[in-house]
Amino acid sequence: MSAENRERIRSQGSLVLIADFPEFGKLLGHRVLSHIFRDLEFKDPKFSSGYNISKPPQSPVWFWYQDWCGWNEPSSFIDQMT
Repeated sequence: MSAENRERIRSQGSLVLIADFPEFGKLLGHRVLSHIFRDLEFKDPKFSSGYNISKPPQSPVWFWYQDWCGWNEPSSFIDQMT
């Protein structure tokens, strides 16, 4: 493979599933964040999953995209998850 091709497809970083790191629970449950949610009138926020994107400096733009997998589920269209 040419140096040009290697440069074009070089590593853009990685996705880290935060469920693998319990420390993120402390961040998500932090009282300051809870106050911010309250101020934004998020009355009972829920969290299902998330990723931390680890990307090296000066790396290419990362066009990562993930959509909600449950758009066909009725629960996607209610005010409160049960």
